Amino acid sequence: MARKAFTLVELLVAIAIIAVLAALLFPVLAKARERAKRAECVSNLRQIGVAIRLYLDDWNDTYPQAYRVDSVRIGRRPSLPQTMTAYVTDQAVWRCPSDIGEIYTSPSAPGFGGRTVPFYTPGFHDTSYSYPGADWNQIGELDGRRAFTVKKPSLAVLCHETRPWHGPWEWSGNPFTDHAVWNVLYCDGHVASKGAREWNRDWMDSQRP
Repeated sequence: MARKAFTLVELLVAIAIIAVLAALLFPVLAKARERAKRAECVSNLRQIGVAIRLYLDDWNDTYPQAYRVDSVRIGRRPSLPQTMTAYVTDQAVWRCPSDIGEIYTSPSAPGFGGRTVPFYTPGFHDTSYSYPGADWNQIGELDGRRAFTVKKPSLAVLCHETRPWHGPWEWSGNPFTDHAVWNVLYCDGHVASKGAREWNRDWMDSQRP
C-alpha cells in the first residue's frame, strides 16, 4: 500500500534540517551582498574621479567650484553633483548603495545624533560622498583650487563616504576614531578602503611640503 503522507516526526526533522541550512547560508549570503555593495561604492568613486578629471581638463586644471555637503543641507549651492551635471549623466553614481543616513545615532556621538534620510537625498546632502569644497574651513579645501598646487595627489583626499556605511561602526561611537572602514577617492584617481585615522593622516601629510 502506497504511503500517503509524512509523519509529524518526519516533518519536524525536515524543518529542523532546513532551519540549520538557512542559519549556515544566511550569513554567507549577507556577506556576499555587502561585498557587492562595497564594490559598487568603490566603482562610484572611481567614476566620480574620472568625471572630475574631465572637468579639470575643461576648466583650466581647476577643481569643481562646489560647496561641501554640509553647506548644501543649510541651503548653500551648488553641490558637487550640481556642478558636475555635464560630466555625470547617471545620478546613481552619487549614491552609495549602503547609504542609510546617519549611523552614529547616539546623542553623544558627533553628527546628527539620530536617524536621518539617506545622505544622497536631494536637498539634504545630494550625495553619499563628501567633497572638501567651499566652506570646508580647513586644510585640503579643493573648491576652485588648481590641481598642480596639490603636491601629493596620492595622499590628498578628493571624495570619501560621508559615513562608513559598510561597517563595522558603533552607533554611539565617533566616526573619526572607531574601527569603521571608509571608501576614499584620492586626487590621483585611486580608491582605497581605510580607517578614518589613516585617511586623515594621509590628508594632513598631503599638505606638508
